[in-house]
Amino acid sequence: MVIQLNNLALLLKDKGDYEQAESLLRQALEISENILGSEHPDTIACRASLEDLLVDGSND
Repeated sequence: MVIQLNNLALLLKDKGDYEQAESLLRQALEISENILGSEHPDTIACRASLEDLLVDGSND
């Protein structure tokens, strides 16, 4: 489920809906950290997606 949230958020980001994408990425990261732990590859991917979104959003 975490990867699906991450992928949906990335689609929203591509459509320019940064606010909704950020919300989903934060949810995915929280779920992933709680269930899988902070060093799991899915958690790392979610964290990277959120960081990328925040950097991209600050460049607008």
